[in-house]
Amino acid sequence: MGQVRLAESLARAKQTARLTFEVADPIFSDVEKSLTRFDGALGVAADRYALMHHERDKELKNALAPLVLDKRNQIQARFKALQEAHAVRRRELGAFTVMFFGATGAGKSTTIEALTAGDGGTIGPGSPDFTKDVHGVPWDGLTLVDTPGLLGFREELYGVAEAYVDRADVICMVVMDDSIAPVLFERMCEVRGQNKHLVVLLNVKAANNPILRHEPEDAFDEKEVSEHVEFIRQRLREVFPGDAAPVIPFCANAAFEAQHADGEEERQYLWQASRIDAVIAHLVQTVEKHGIPIRATAAFDSLSHYSQSIAQDLETDLPALKGQLAELQRKRSEAQKLFHRVMRDSASDLARLKDHFRGVHEALDELAWEFARGDRRESVKTAFRRTCRWEEVEAFSAKFRSGVIERVQRNLEQFRGALGEDLVSAVALAEPPEEADIVDLGPDTEGGAWKRKAGKVTRVASPLVAAAAGFLIGGPVGFLAALLVGWGAKKIGDHLTDSGVEDQRGTQRELRDRLRDSLWEKYRRVNDDLFAWLEGLVDETQAAVIHMLEEYALAVGALTREGDSLARDLHRARHGLARLSFGALLRAVHPVFRDGRAVLVDAAQWMQYRAKILVQGRDGRPIAGLVIGKGGELIRIVREHTGNPIDVVEVDGEGLTPRMVAAALMPARIPVTAVEIGTDVRVTVSAREYGTVVGKRRLNLLLVEELLGRRVHVRATGQGGERR
Repeated sequence: MGQVRLAESLARAKQTARLTFEVADPIFSDVEKSLTRFDGALGVAADRYALMHHERDKELKNALAPLVLDKRNQIQARFKALQEAHAVRRRELGAFTVMFFGATGAGKSTTIEALTAGDGGTIGPGSPDFTKDVHGVPWDGLTLVDTPGLLGFREELYGVAEAYVDRADVICMVVMDDSIAPVLFERMCEVRGQNKHLVVLLNVKAANNPILRHEPEDAFDEKEVSEHVEFIRQRLREVFPGDAAPVIPFCANAAFEAQHADGEEERQYLWQASRIDAVIAHLVQTVEKHGIPIRATAAFDSLSHYSQSIAQDLETDLPALKGQLAELQRKRSEAQKLFHRVMRDSASDLARLKDHFRGVHEALDELAWEFARGDRRESVKTAFRRTCRWEEVEAFSAKFRSGVIERVQRNLEQFRGALGEDLVSAVALAEPPEEADIVDLGPDTEGGAWKRKAGKVTRVASPLVAAAAGFLIGGPVGFLAALLVGWGAKKIGDHLTDSGVEDQRGTQRELRDRLRDSLWEKYRRVNDDLFAWLEGLVDETQAAVIHMLEEYALAVGALTREGDSLARDLHRARHGLARLSFGALLRAVHPVFRDGRAVLVDAAQWMQYRAKILVQGRDGRPIAGLVIGKGGELIRIVREHTGNPIDVVEVDGEGLTPRMVAAALMPARIPVTAVEIGTDVRVTVSAREYGTVVGKRRLNLLLVEELLGRRVHVRATGQGGERR
């Protein structure tokens, strides 16, 4: 199999790899530092996430979960695997690794067993994930690695699959002719990446030994095989934007049986009939033709793809978080309105307490008369307590408090933005009110009634008592004298009676006023206590809600800031890696860069999309034509490695010129008159050209800005309106 040529190609590839791996180390270090900062922010967000309610905080949790749970582990595990793969490849610079991917039962293990004349011990029974571990089998200077069945990968093994790709130089995707599932091509897209060379091996199971022996014309039905090949190529074109991968039909089982055939003739027949020589020839040709560029960029491509994919994921996830951050700010305002409403409604309920005290206020007038007239036998305090019906006040207070608590709870349950633990359960509710104290009413209030009664007794009894006393003491004269004295006493009694009535009125007014003062003093005390309790409860709950909102806003804000920062760092790393990768690649495969006639000024690349290189000729000589080559032959050599279109931009004199901008905006073809250069670059195009200029997901514009180092504003006019 051309072992001498293969060995020479591998030796040159090894020498090329040695020159590039150390260059990538500082960028690995920078990316690791950025990831560490971001992981710290993810850790804070994860702590907040753990406190969130699974229903009330559902929207925020859904936004955070991809980052703080899945993405956090994925980012770290993926980078760790990348570092390990980088270290392995650096230690084994001469190793050239061919990875076999495919669905379980597709024939990966059988193919490797056939190529290496194995004993069949690695061929599985067809159950998912039969192959669990990476194991490399040496084969004429190459290392063949079997992987778990691609469609059988469990979710926890996806990172393992990506780690395999990091170590691969060439990827062989094995598919069966009797089962070409559409999802397989989506997985191909997942594992290709990183500028890896991909070949699709179509395992034609119909070409097995019995059919080859007895019906060889049916073993490889050319019409059927051609249909399969065309179907695969069509699906590949849909999945991969770059150059299509080759598709090679063969029969893995026939090749394996050839290695264990009884006679040389049968072995030769089965081996040739299996068409596995086409697989071998392609692998050898790939090493000889592409081994040097593969190894020249191996140090950069995996990290570049990692940086690209993580940055893209972040830029997909972060807008949702930023929307949630704005939502948290709105929720703060909503929380303030909610608690203002709670205060307003509760204060309205509290106002009804005054109605009870107004009724008691009116009843105290008659109560005071009853005491002033002496009609009451019980103490004023006891009668006052009964009239005030303090049990109703206490019942109102208890009902008011429970109503406020229920209102707060109900509003919090409806408040979807309330985050973290159940705040209502954390609110410290005040103790129930103590039994009402009755204000001391002062001295005894029965003096007016005594005067009135004394006046009546004196008025009626005094003349008789005085006359009787005079008769006993002085006889008839004494009786008359005493009667006169008694008559005077009657006058005194009348005066006392009139004076007692007036005193009753004064006593009633004085008592009524004292009772009413005591009543309203009690009202103010109860009302103030309830209002203070209400205000404290609402303030405390509101403060807790606002605090939690602010805490989550801080966590999400830090996460978005660190996420934006990480995305910028990753783009910066990707840009730097593109410059290094294309520098090594062009020096390895392109004659005008190898001999110094052209210099790479900068490069920008988005894998599986396109790349742009900024070049300059020695001594300012025009160089774009030489870089591209006649009919594009030289740039095609470079493109064969990346699999994606490459736009060549030539430095045009000093500074940035409209010609350079127009060339950088390829594949759009715009006139230089459409470009205006100032502090920023402004480009005016038709609405029809706008999509081509900016590219899918604005990636073309991103690469142009990286390459030229300037912001580019694109304005579309014409049909469809203006777009910027």
